[in-house]
Amino acid sequence: MCAWGGAPGSGNADVKGMTLIFSVLAGGECIDDAALLRADRTPAVLGQDVRAPSTLGT
Repeated sequence: MCAWGGAPGSGNADVKGMTLIFSVLAGGECIDDAALLRADRTPAVLGQDVRAPSTLGT
């Protein structure tokens, strides 16, 4: 179990983690590749919001 506490940027860690997993499954090799998941209707297909790459490292 992870105890995130009050760390800045730790909000929505589950959504950020899933964004990275979806990116890797789609062939992404780095955090910046997650930007491709934000195109058009991808969040609707995945069934959840997709976070911006600039927020995934926090």
